[in-house]
Amino acid sequence: MERSLAGIRVIEVGHYIAGPYCGQLLADLGAEVIKVERPGGEASREFGPYVNGESIYYTSYNRNKKGVTIDFKSAPGKDCFRRLVNSADVVIDNQKPGFLKKMGFSYEQMRTENPGLVYTQISGYGQTGPLWDRTALDMVMQGVGGMMIMTGFPDDPPTKAGVAVVDFTTALYATIGTVVALLAREKTGKGQVVDVAMLDSIFTLLENWPALNKMTGFVPPRVGNSRVATGPSNAYRTSDGYVYIAAVANAHFAILAKEIGHPELIDDPTLATSAMRKQEQARLDPLIAEWAANFTSKEILDRLGKIGITVGPINSISDLIKDEQLNAREMLIEMKHPNVDELTMIGNPIKLSDTPVQYILPPPLVGQHNREVMQSVGYSDAEIDAMLESQ
Repeated sequence: MERSLAGIRVIEVGHYIAGPYCGQLLADLGAEVIKVERPGGEASREFGPYVNGESIYYTSYNRNKKGVTIDFKSAPGKDCFRRLVNSADVVIDNQKPGFLKKMGFSYEQMRTENPGLVYTQISGYGQTGPLWDRTALDMVMQGVGGMMIMTGFPDDPPTKAGVAVVDFTTALYATIGTVVALLAREKTGKGQVVDVAMLDSIFTLLENWPALNKMTGFVPPRVGNSRVATGPSNAYRTSDGYVYIAAVANAHFAILAKEIGHPELIDDPTLATSAMRKQEQARLDPLIAEWAANFTSKEILDRLGKIGITVGPINSISDLIKDEQLNAREMLIEMKHPNVDELTMIGNPIKLSDTPVQYILPPPLVGQHNREVMQSVGYSDAEIDAMLESQ
């Protein structure tokens, strides 16, 4: 079955997470993605943890790709990259801002020979503005972008999220932008630059708080596991773990009040709205917590789920590996790898009914597809041998 992006060639000059994950999503959807690395491989191959000598950091974001090595500083390397660009529909770049331009590959230069090229640039601060050339990492951008100041408990320091949320959000926006630019090219015949910044991306995750602050001056506080403006919602300890309960709608709060044995709360005028209940959460939380402590997590999930209250377990990573819903959705897959017999990877969340994603190529070894890819852009075996010997 032909995949959605079959026939699209992508040259990825990516490292770490944002660029490679964008490339992996496009590859899962059928694009031919050629990952270009420096001789010896990109830096993230050196990041642990390892399984059988393979970096699981690297393998997690690089399946379904072909891998080549190019020395951008050499004349043969520059010629090889130019040929790849001229054969491509998309170039993904999340190297240090200005790297490809410094190597002689600005978008203006690339589109002179390939006017239909889509150039997806992923950076910390974007390609415009006073900070355009500043480098960035996820944990720094969580602070710069306002997420860290909102995360944690009121008396604790600002806290980063437990995962690289900025990298993944940026990769998703870059993927959307790339596909939209390809659709636009179908109409115009012309490529364009897709400029996606980590700062912009994390800013979009701040809900409506920046707009509200600009209009009213309100500064949202750190509220731990509850919500800033609505309640009750929080993590509650059960007899064997934790669950998260959210009953912010009036009807849901009334149902919950009866369930926990406090129907008098329903007619309390100080609890008439979700915003008022948020103000009274210090009074409500102990009542809910006292009730929750008498049941197992599963018992609470069953009891509240049956009466329409939004509730969920607070799962560990080990719990998720065994989760029936995630496994039914094929969100954990196994791939054969030269060095890891059964390489476990997180599946693609995009589920297409007619052109589903496919997992075909494991993450490439360093330069694994040099000869195949170089032959595709016109190099002879002798020229390939000479180029590889010079790296």
